[in-house]
Amino acid sequence: MDKNLAGDSIPRPKWWKVAYGGMQIGYDDTYTDESFLEEMVMNANVVRRDLVKMMKDSVSISQYLCIVALVVLVWVHTLESSLEENSLLLLDLSLLASGFLILLLI
Repeated sequence: MDKNLAGDSIPRPKWWKVAYGGMQIGYDDTYTDESFLEEMVMNANVVRRDLVKMMKDSVSISQYLCIVALVVLVWVHTLESSLEENSLLLLDLSLLASGFLILLLI
């Protein structure tokens, strides 16, 4: 027979898992039964990631950020009149050509 908190041999009720609601009579506050962790499932929702796919997705995000930065830089330099029409046209053509080359390589 199990002994309760007082040390006598009075049979105590069966232990059950109580998340909320206080202590169970006859058991210590920190008592855990052998069956306490039987239902625990470790790493049940772990998602496997593909490294190559994640790198490709991050490249597309980086491209969008670079496009925004280029638009802002060209806009500022155009407003300050530090970028002439010929150099702006040359920049546009070079970016267009490099974009097509990158598109063909992928």
